[in-house]
Amino acid sequence: MPRYLPILLCLALMATFVSSATAQDVKQYPDILSDTHGYDLSSYLAVAVKKIRQNWFNLIPAEARPPEMKRGSVSIQFSIDRDGQVFSMRLDETTGVTSMDRAAWAGIAASNPFPRLPEDFPASYVRLRIHFYYNPQKSSPPSH
Repeated sequence: MPRYLPILLCLALMATFVSSATAQDVKQYPDILSDTHGYDLSSYLAVAVKKIRQNWFNLIPAEARPPEMKRGSVSIQFSIDRDGQVFSMRLDETTGVTSMDRAAWAGIAASNPFPRLPEDFPASYVRLRIHFYYNPQKSSPPSH
C-alpha cells in the first residue's frame, strides 16, 4: 500500500463529512418579530442559532438522511424571555413529514434555556422565527 493512500482516504472521509453536514441548514439569523428598539442582538442570536443547530443536527430523522434525503423546510416562531426561557412556540411552516417537523421543534426545545438576554436590552422578551432547511438544493439558496 502506498504511503500516501491513508492520507487520501482521510481526506475523502473529511470531504464526505463536510458535504453531509451541510445537507441540512438553519438560516444564519432568525427573523426578529418583536420590537428591539434598535438594539443589536446579532451576537446573542449567533450563540442561540449555534446552540439550536447543534441540537437539531443530533435529532435529524432517517427520512432526511441518505439514502432517502427528503427535502423540506420548517419555520417555527418562539419567544425568549429575559432569563433565556423559551415560551409561546408555534409551528409556522411544515415539511409535511412529522418526524422532520418534530426534530426542528426539539432542536429549539433542547436549547432551552438560552443565555439571559443582554442586561441593557430594552424589552422583556424577543420574538423570533427560525427556518430549518432539509437538503436544500445547492443551485438555489433558501429564500427566507
